[in-house]
Amino acid sequence: MRSPQDPKPLSTVYRSNLLTAAPDPTNVVGGAGSVALTLTVDRAGGSILIDTDNRSAVDSPSGSWPYTVQFAIGQGTTATITLATHAVAATTTVHIRGCDASLDIGDPTNWQAVAEVTIEPA
Repeated sequence: MRSPQDPKPLSTVYRSNLLTAAPDPTNVVGGAGSVALTLTVDRAGGSILIDTDNRSAVDSPSGSWPYTVQFAIGQGTTATITLATHAVAATTTVHIRGCDASLDIGDPTNWQAVAEVTIEPA
């Protein structure tokens, strides 16, 4: 048990603000390609939630949404994840958005970065 004189906190909560979400490529044939999404945060130590407005067109690395990306202290402020695509019947624009994991990603006012990917039919 900590004494009142010990100034160190029992735990520290870090927030990482998502600065950019950069997809590569920005145009892909659905089902035949994937998208590398490079995420950059302002500082390590927190987690970012990633989600999309079209879950039937792209898969997260885990297969479920929203997807959490952790930025461990000492591991840098950039991470790249791969999003698999699905076949589409018509050209489909997919928006990929992100925010700090402590925020509600369902609330557009919390989105810190939004990327756009166009998925083309085969």
